[in-house]
Amino acid sequence: MADLVLVQPRIGFVDEVVSPFSLPLALLHACSRAVSDFDVTIIDQRTDPRWEETLQREIASGPLLVGSTAMAGRPVAHMLEAASVVKKEATDVPFALGGVLGTMLPELALADPRIDIVVRGEGEETLPALLAALRDGRTVQRVAGVSTVRDGRPVHAPDRPLVVLDAQPELPYHLVDVERYAPIRLGRRAMIMESSRGCPHRCAFCYNTVYNRRRWRGQSAERMVDRVRYVSERFGIGNVRFEDENLFADLGRVRRFARLLADEGLDVI
Repeated sequence: MADLVLVQPRIGFVDEVVSPFSLPLALLHACSRAVSDFDVTIIDQRTDPRWEETLQREIASGPLLVGSTAMAGRPVAHMLEAASVVKKEATDVPFALGGVLGTMLPELALADPRIDIVVRGEGEETLPALLAALRDGRTVQRVAGVSTVRDGRPVHAPDRPLVVLDAQPELPYHLVDVERYAPIRLGRRAMIMESSRGCPHRCAFCYNTVYNRRRWRGQSAERMVDRVRYVSERFGIGNVRFEDENLFADLGRVRRFARLLADEGLDVI
């Protein structure tokens, strides 16, 4: 029985031209601390053709929370499909939205009756606190980083501080079948990773001014090498693609990362 069920929504057109799909990286990061105290299940609409039945089975076991993420556009409709399943099967199980859309437009998200909670910003620290409040029967409205509705009006708890990336645990890869998310690139098994977050610039079109508060944070070069070594040894990964908003914001870090890879003979391109 899962305490937390996370649903990766379909993206839309991209799903039709990309094979295999990329790891549900945002969800893996969001629950990376929660897995130490709670049972977590990830359902991917892109890879599970019977995801609705899978979700129904999980709901029947009585989870504390079902959550999803969404960018603007077609993913919103697919996220709401999951929310509809939750509300049809068990109205007492709250549905939470995290990610860019919820963070930037929490009141718009909460205007939909299928969405009970919005997790604003990063989920690593907020999700365990939210799950603990639900488990213990405490109000979630005091959980930092959470928005919800009280007496028909949105209520926003204070923002949670941005996480320290080097202090975060390795991703809980056991929650997914990595084999299904490892394409062949340049003749090698590949994986996407994240080594930094945010961007210091003020581009008007970009979500980073709100989501990451116009700050850039990066893992150390040493931590990057540790993580690359881990996936290389555990999953046979020979090609890593960093999906950072601004990988080269700190050129010194990238240069040191490259030197360390070469010094250790890690042939990952």
